[in-house]
Order: sequence, then structure tokens, then C-alpha cells
Amino acid sequence: MKRSIVICGYGNVAVELCKIISKNKNFILNQYDLELQVISVIGAQGQIFEEQGIDLELLVKCGKGSSALKEYAKVKGLNLHGKVIPKGDILVEATPTDLNSGEPGLSYSLEALNQGMDLVFASKGALVTNYKRILDKVKEKGVKLNYSGATAAALPTLDVGENCLSGSNLKSIKGILNGTTNYILSEMTLNKISFEEALEKAQRRGIAEKDPTLDISGFDSACKLVLIVNKVLNKTYDINDVHISGIDKLTNDDIRIAYENGQTIKLIAEASIFDEEISMKVGPVKVLNGKIMASVNGTNKCIIYETDEMGEIFCAGGASDPIGAGAAVLKDIINMYK
Repeated sequence: MKRSIVICGYGNVAVELCKIISKNKNFILNQYDLELQVISVIGAQGQIFEEQGIDLELLVKCGKGSSALKEYAKVKGLNLHGKVIPKGDILVEATPTDLNSGEPGLSYSLEALNQGMDLVFASKGALVTNYKRILDKVKEKGVKLNYSGATAAALPTLDVGENCLSGSNLKSIKGILNGTTNYILSEMTLNKISFEEALEKAQRRGIAEKDPTLDISGFDSACKLVLIVNKVLNKTYDINDVHISGIDKLTNDDIRIAYENGQTIKLIAEASIFDEEISMKVGPVKVLNGKIMASVNGTNKCIIYETDEMGEIFCAGGASDPIGAGAAVLKDIINMYK
């Protein structure tokens, strides 16, 4: 089975996806009878398009972003095309997250849906701001939608909830869904440094963005929680349905007092389920040190599903980086056609 892929956005996650597809193409073909061919990559300044497939090995050598697309086009003697979605089988949406408009991912995804393409999201913006609109169009066109790469990179948050708990009644979903904030809190707790020092250390190591607002404000965790709840429980919530507080106001005294009382502060995203009513919140929580969440440190993430029939199901770990997110996108593509 051959499937053609159009990628929107050529940042770190898209680059890693291309690397993995290039490296593992023979394994994917032999294991899943699936031949994946990237025919287009759209960046901020134009698009490269090759109907017979882009040379991914060459593309990843060109770097990332629009400069890489320009360099590839120069080497191959191609012209950069306009930012119009060509007809393919799958759109991978990996543009930067915009929690105000959802653009440019929203326009790209709707254009792809109008052409009957399946959708895989690595970016959260379009989904969080326009989930119902996208879902309605997916149902209208009879296509597939996957986005586990947008809900905590390699941590299989959706796989567990959608597949492993089928037939069970969920009571709650809670997790540490942001590796950056968990790293900062771990540094404050274990090394007794200030929030500012921990953030600066995370930025030096490439764990935190230059502008860490989405992470430390709790909004990234809230976005992931909304997407998990919507997929697992078949809902259409948006970011406005979550009560959100971040970690930027925490002090060393807060950390110390919690520690002295046998507790560790974690940024936890939680959905409590009461019949058809779901209450969602994100904020710092004092976790007893005997609880399993207290032991999740560094950039690690975790999720706990509490059910009536199966008890608590805990899953932790997974690469919290562009490679892990790229691998999750590839997993979503493969699972569409199993």
C-alpha cells in the first residue's frame, strides 16, 4: 500500500519525522506493507513538491525551516511553489502552535479535508481552537484523524485510553503532561534552586523554549488534557473549559514547606468525570511522596487513568523531544492503515 504525505511546517518535529521515515522505510514496508512517500513540504516562505517523492536523505542534510526548503530546491533545480495543499493521502500538520487563531494549521487542515485527505497532527493550535469544526469535517468526508504526537510526544496517552481501556468506565484522567515544567520543579526540589535558576538551566539545555510562557503558564498541559479528553471520551471541549494555573509564582518556600511535609509539588492536569459532566483543571499540586506521581522527575511525563473495572492504569516515560514526537506522528500514520 502506497501513501503520499504532505507536511505543513518544517521545524524540529517534521525534520525528525523525515529522518525516521528515510531510515526505516524498508522496515515499514516489510512490517506493515506500507510505502510512505513525502511529496510536499510547506514552510513559511513556500513549498517544495515532487510528485514522485522528495529525497528525504538530501532534505534533512539541508537543515530545517524555510532555509532548508530553499536549499533543497536550489540543489534539485526546483522552483518553490505557493503554499497550496497538493492532493495527497495524508496531511501532517506540524506548524507552530497558535492558541488564538489556530493558524496557519487550521487553514491547511481544512483545505486537506476538502480534498479528502487523512489528518495527523503534531501541532495543537488548530485542534485546541477549532476541534469541533475539524471533527465535523472529518466525519463529513469520512476520513481519519490521529494526533497522539500532540498529546505528550512519545508517551502513549491516547493509545492507553482509546485501546487498552475499551469497555471500562473512566472516573478520572490525570497526568504530568509537560516535560519542561516537570524538569523545573524537579530541579527546584532536588537541587534547591530558584524558579529563575531552574528555568535558565532548562533553557541552556534546550529543554525550555526562549519564550517558555505556554509551558510555565500551564497552557500546554491544558491543551494536551483537552485533546486527550476529547479523543478518549468523544467530546468537543476547548481550552476555555479548563481552569488553568501555572508554576511561575512558586517560590523556594513553597517547595521547602511541601518537602518538610512529605510532599512534592507537581504540575498536574486532571479531568474528573461525573456521569456526563467533566471538570478539567491544571495547576501545581502537592503530591504525597509515597504516591507514584511524586517519583516522576526530570523531563519525564506520565498519565493515570482511573477506572471502575480495571483500577488505576499508570504509564510514564517516553522521549520528551522532537525525535519522540516525530516517532509518535509516524505511529499515527501507520496505525491509520493497519
